[in-house]
Amino acid sequence: MRVILWSRRGAGNHYNGPGKAAFNLYTVMTDEYDLTVSLIHGVKGHPSNLVFNEQLFFGDVGDQAAARLVNFKTKIARIFSYAHFWFSIRRWVTKNAEKYDVFHGLGLKPLTLELCEFFNAEAIPTVVKVTELNPKGLISGVRFKSRFKRQLKSVGAFISISKEITQALISIGVERSRIQFIPNGVDSNIFFPLDQELKRVRRQEIGIRECLTIVFCGAVVERKRPHFIIEALREILEDKKTDAQLLLVGPAPDETYLKLLTSLIDQYKLVGNVKLIGHTDKVEYYLQAADLFCLPSRQEGLPNAAIEAMSCGLPIVVTQFSGAADLGAGDRKTGIIVDGNIEAIARGIRDFLYSDNLLRSVSLRARKHAVNEFSLNIAAQRHFNLFQNIGKN
Repeated sequence: MRVILWSRRGAGNHYNGPGKAAFNLYTVMTDEYDLTVSLIHGVKGHPSNLVFNEQLFFGDVGDQAAARLVNFKTKIARIFSYAHFWFSIRRWVTKNAEKYDVFHGLGLKPLTLELCEFFNAEAIPTVVKVTELNPKGLISGVRFKSRFKRQLKSVGAFISISKEITQALISIGVERSRIQFIPNGVDSNIFFPLDQELKRVRRQEIGIRECLTIVFCGAVVERKRPHFIIEALREILEDKKTDAQLLLVGPAPDETYLKLLTSLIDQYKLVGNVKLIGHTDKVEYYLQAADLFCLPSRQEGLPNAAIEAMSCGLPIVVTQFSGAADLGAGDRKTGIIVDGNIEAIARGIRDFLYSDNLLRSVSLRARKHAVNEFSLNIAAQRHFNLFQNIGKN
């Protein structure tokens, strides 16, 4: 089977959720199944890797092209970049589509649906993975809604990563029979918990103190609101009941936001309690060294970081985004869902930091839930079966 994958922001072992999930998925699929995958992306200078049979770049429509439009020249440059991409890839699909069996697009975006139309015109089945739910709806912000809805009908199948996304697809007219619920998967052989002795060793290895440790993983951006965790940590430390530290693991692409975080750390005299780790290829080391995971994000689909944290035996404190219920965070099964404010986040963290019994019991349930519900091998098998079935139809 020959799959052509579309990921606007690329795919690899980085912190872009959909691209990372796809990279992990195809790492397994290319090993376990008779399958090759080629990648179309929109990021200039995208690193190469051995998972993809080929990597195709037709124009810069990734993060750089989608940057904030600060002036007229930037706007014109973006328009030309998209136009070049559109015409170049349309010609390429016409000449090369027959080399592939399935088109797999990431993200329910107009450009993804345009590519679906191109491949459909060449009789190539199409699958779109819906990776996030906009709080205002799946089609909010779409300029030509009638065209967008027509394009939805041309997609062979949709992959939903959360039950809330499934319901949102149905609400905009997608038939239930065209929706496959396949959540993101985790490799539990890489992301696994350590006992207390090995956890102390891990902390020494990565150079952090021996105390209760909260971890945030992902791009350090305003949408994910790690500044709320810093504020919550300040409140907790003022209780003077325990010592605690926060690890912010992930790249910080917004310099203005990074300056805000560092100013908060300085203002609250938390230099010894908050560590900005930055990018790392060993995310599991920091999860294994922690006691609790926190993600107070404004908007998510089904975050890989939360699943990986659970697989490492960490209770999770998360806000109400579309995949929170699928993570099992309700009723303290794997963690807790809190309101998106500093006081609620602080209360949620306190519940675990001040109760060793609760921390241990939820830790065990989090690991079990991650292994049972988010197996990367099962996700790979479901994708392969879907691609096979849609090819037959």
